[in-house]
Amino acid sequence: MRYLAESFALGALRRGRPVEQFLGPTHAAKRLGVRYVEVRPRGGTYEIFLRTVEDVGHETFVDLAEFPPLDPDTEEEEFGRLIAAAGDPLTALNAAEDCTGAVRHRWVNAAMTQDEYNDFVQSGRPLRGSPDGYPLAGTHGPARTVTADDASDRGALRMPRRPPISEALQILRDELESGHRELAELTAREIWLAFLRFGRRRFDTAVTPDSDGLLFQYGTHAFSGSPMFTLDLTRQFEINDAEGEHDQYMQVHCELRYVPRPSLQNLGTFDSWFLHDAGDDLDGWAESLNARLELLRDRKPAEISLYEERI
Repeated sequence: MRYLAESFALGALRRGRPVEQFLGPTHAAKRLGVRYVEVRPRGGTYEIFLRTVEDVGHETFVDLAEFPPLDPDTEEEEFGRLIAAAGDPLTALNAAEDCTGAVRHRWVNAAMTQDEYNDFVQSGRPLRGSPDGYPLAGTHGPARTVTADDASDRGALRMPRRPPISEALQILRDELESGHRELAELTAREIWLAFLRFGRRRFDTAVTPDSDGLLFQYGTHAFSGSPMFTLDLTRQFEINDAEGEHDQYMQVHCELRYVPRPSLQNLGTFDSWFLHDAGDDLDGWAESLNARLELLRDRKPAEISLYEERI
């Protein structure tokens, strides 16, 4: 049974597992796209994300997480936009349905939306209904936005805030674990995609060019013990003092370590930065690094280390 009964959807959320719903087709500037909504538990809160991506899939490419944003000029939050948060699972499902047109009996476990999308593609991308004949949320017209009065009526519902950087490591860990697989089972490609989802999430930082950055770097090092080829995916936040002056940086690391075979050692060393508030394009930066990942894409690291440090 693909769809979750309400009790199972609520149970999944209480256990810390996200639920999703495919919302169907949409469009912008004559470009076709699809939408899906996710309710994601995090630290006692249930966050609701609306994801709008360009419909670039086909019968052998259905991973919605890899699709580009429908509007490339849209602000970062529009791709995986946090639209609301709630204090309990039932209020979160109600809010998600109010905001997006989702319905109670079509929630699925995380990553199952790609099966929904595959059915959508196989049936010829119907504009007015799902492959089984049910009207898709995307065909209902514009999604309703929760107003301040709605939030007041619900009590537990509130509009989103940017989380503090102290929560960044746990949010990265949640992204890596969102596919219900052990960390040690993930490939470099899967970890990279999770890191990019984490990278798109903005935190409560000053709006300065170097306050929030992503670093992709690799090389062969012997920091502790034998030399290992290490791919280090880092998020760096600037911390200011009470006067607003630079004090230090906090870095959140996801290190992937491999036995240094000659093919990896021959890559040498490399690093590349992306800065959120410097006018850079995150998707363009990520695409420029795809070739750098080619040798590692489907390899599982010998070791994975998640940690934070202040420098």
